[in-house]
Amino acid sequence: MRSSSKDEVSDAVSSAKHARLVCGCMGMSCAYIMYRKGPRMDPWGTPARMCLGWEEVSPIKTLKLRSVSVEATETSERIVGGSLTTIEEYPEMVALLRVWGNHYGQDCGGSILNNRAILTAAHCTEVTIPAGRRVRVGSSYRSSNGTVYTIERIIIHPGYAFNWPAQPDNDVSILWLTGIIPVTSTSRPALIAGPNYNLADNQAVWATGWGWTQYGNFTSQSEQLRHVQVYTVNQEICRQRFANLVINGVPMPYTITDNMLCSGILDVGGRDQCYGDSGGPVFHHGVQVGICSFGHECALGEFPGVNVRVSQFTDWISENR
Repeated sequence: MRSSSKDEVSDAVSSAKHARLVCGCMGMSCAYIMYRKGPRMDPWGTPARMCLGWEEVSPIKTLKLRSVSVEATETSERIVGGSLTTIEEYPEMVALLRVWGNHYGQDCGGSILNNRAILTAAHCTEVTIPAGRRVRVGSSYRSSNGTVYTIERIIIHPGYAFNWPAQPDNDVSILWLTGIIPVTSTSRPALIAGPNYNLADNQAVWATGWGWTQYGNFTSQSEQLRHVQVYTVNQEICRQRFANLVINGVPMPYTITDNMLCSGILDVGGRDQCYGDSGGPVFHHGVQVGICSFGHECALGEFPGVNVRVSQFTDWISENR
């Protein structure tokens, strides 16, 4: 069971492959933009394309901003190296659904802030209008049970910018629902880390989601919620690892900012969030300290997963929930 110490809760705000998919594009290369949720999509679920020069597109940077889909075909992603769990264990957890043709399918996660607001990653919502999204609350399953809510408004952090092939900073957004979420055994607000929440290195944290269990396996779908225990990684070590990232012999550095929280099993790997886990929470003793954001592939020992550091955004979350 997850628990919170008195000191931690007092500083918490209670608020209830490497894939190279390339197509022709007016004589240039045109690449799908890979997130830990999948390629960037237009508001109605069609992959958006970005034209790039040959030197830029080879190799494509594996920025796994962790959410789903390839070629407008619904896929899903789940936790790597974890195990099955239930919504009763994580009643803060919700599934974000995106329109796929004539139905909605899960591609990201999120957490409940209060009876009408959901916290998630900005890259899950940046190209989605409210009508293109739904939220499933109160279910252990990505495509059944619980209650599905429509979206009234999407609020993206004003500092968010996804400058591909760089990584996103301020990767946080809030969804306002049209209906009211009841407090039950399967739905309740998360405890959000306050601005002074002290999270040391090598602390055990838990990540949840419906993402891939195997990187690069588009059929490794989990209908039931999963969780995995990983550990916080020293910020400077994380910065150095991503600053020295090389893909196919080409330097492809990422910048790790103070707004980010790195986690994994350093130099061992095997456990991580992956595609489809974007926007989902990371908990430390029951307090949400992270939002799944991006990484290089999944569950590599050399490169931790990267999350939004929630304590950097407590005030903004409080003002917009």
